[in-house]
Amino acid sequence: MKLMEQLVCHHVTRQLRKMEPAGTRSRVHSAPPPLQVFLFGFSGVRNAGADARMEEAVRQITHIAGKENLSALSFVLGKKAGGMFTQTGFDYTEGYFQGSTRITAHQRLDRFIFEQAGKNHISMVVEGAVFKSNLSNMLTMAFAGLMGAADRAGNLSFAWGVEAGKMDPPIQRLVRWACQDSHIIVRNKSSQKVLQELSLQPVLGTDNAWTFHPKDPSFGEKTLKDAGWDGQTPVISICPINPFWVPSATDPVKWLQSFFTDKYSYAHRGGMTFHRTDPEAERKHSRYLGAVADAVTAHLSRFRAFPVIIGTSLIDSRSCRMLSALLNNAPIFGAERYDMFETVSLLRKSSLIVTSRFHGAVLAMPEGVPFVAVTLDERLENLLEDIRRPDLSVHCDDLCLAEKLTASLESAVRDQEEIRSAAKKHVLSQLKVLAEMGRTLEREILCKWPQLPLPQRGSAWQEYLPLTDPVLKQLVHS
Repeated sequence: MKLMEQLVCHHVTRQLRKMEPAGTRSRVHSAPPPLQVFLFGFSGVRNAGADARMEEAVRQITHIAGKENLSALSFVLGKKAGGMFTQTGFDYTEGYFQGSTRITAHQRLDRFIFEQAGKNHISMVVEGAVFKSNLSNMLTMAFAGLMGAADRAGNLSFAWGVEAGKMDPPIQRLVRWACQDSHIIVRNKSSQKVLQELSLQPVLGTDNAWTFHPKDPSFGEKTLKDAGWDGQTPVISICPINPFWVPSATDPVKWLQSFFTDKYSYAHRGGMTFHRTDPEAERKHSRYLGAVADAVTAHLSRFRAFPVIIGTSLIDSRSCRMLSALLNNAPIFGAERYDMFETVSLLRKSSLIVTSRFHGAVLAMPEGVPFVAVTLDERLENLLEDIRRPDLSVHCDDLCLAEKLTASLESAVRDQEEIRSAAKKHVLSQLKVLAEMGRTLEREILCKWPQLPLPQRGSAWQEYLPLTDPVLKQLVHS
């Protein structure tokens, strides 16, 4: 853990100590007119998974509380973050998060989140990888700080279908202390165990993007045909990442250099934050892409397919270009051009997906699209365990990645009908879990504000979900 991160951790802890002690969630407040909700995630950087989670959080809480009772604020990165991000967060999320007001931090982030935690009735963290040091300690501290500040202000705080993993000891101590009175809903058992070991009480839930409603399938079909697809050949979609440039970290030296050169612009996350760019990380990244390309090439020599590369996040653009060059310039559908609704429409036209992105699988599963995972961490591994196909997962730094991925692709084609059925059954089971999360949200709101006139609904679990996607409706009713 770097010195800058240790200083920020100490600062967040000190600020929380100045506030009212935790343990105020049982306090009954007068009915808010309306209910003010702040939804905080890493939105505004064209990441389909993160943005889909924000989208569905806005839709579900609006569905539960009623539009007339709600004033929702969705956080986006408002400025041009720099480096790879050439537009503002408002540009990248145009048309997103309907029913909420998009806001950004016009001051230092810690001051901003403490202010929002104090003046909103509910603060909800909707990012997926919340309690993990392998991605960004800074973000984990921001999420923990928001929840701790909301609790100490006597408001409600939620972590909504999140992930927990390995954390540096100072981060563990902050999370254990700051989030002891928060409602933490995790999306798998391994995350639940991590937080239970910190003496927290997480509830087992699911990812909240299952209800996502993408653009009409005709968009994906037309876009693929414009790129040369014949409309019949099975489409194999690859969603690559750079698994080896995390965790991102503050780097004042690179930040100063960025004023005079664009040498590190491809790895610049904004401010002083950069991804890893050391030679070892670059070598591993090239080996990973080469192995994926070799496996896909071997697959194409045995099975007829139309290969495409889908960038589900703007930060994957460089990986997409490098992989395309290794696959005879396969078409790229990148996040810089296609929004999340269009990206998911494309994903769902696939016959097979090779993904290192968790939501590259999740957002295509309602159509039952088989997928093979090249994993960075446990997220995709857990998902494949859930559908009882752990054999379809290979770790990104496996020395035999190409050979194992080739075998997994063959298995996915051979067992595609079985995988389709298992994927759809899993989606249905997760929708029911997500509905139970909606019940929990409704119960906590009414416990805090019993006078609030929430919409009347029956006992059916579907009534706790914003089900508008025809594919999901058909899945539920069948």
